[in-house]
Amino acid sequence: MNSASHSEIRQQQRCIPPLILDLLDRFGTEVPAADGAVRLVIDHKARKKLERHCGRHFVRENSRYFNAYLVIGRHGHTITSGWRQKPVRRK
Repeated sequence: MNSASHSEIRQQQRCIPPLILDLLDRFGTEVPAADGAVRLVIDHKARKKLERHCGRHFVRENSRYFNAYLVIGRHGHTITSGWRQKPVRRK
């Protein structure tokens, strides 16, 4: 199973809308992950950027999806996506 199909399967299994993954890719804050990968999350800073770009109403209506994350490998391919259960730890 290659990484592209793995990430697509996980996205579907975890009910993460494609729009949210696009928003994570465009506006998400990078948090270091294992093996040189990066986790993209929508934190307070990213939420403010999103408000400026899409409007406050859009952000309010879709805030329930902002606990999603996206993991990007060091070569730029998507590894997986999921829902945050704990706050993001930063080093």
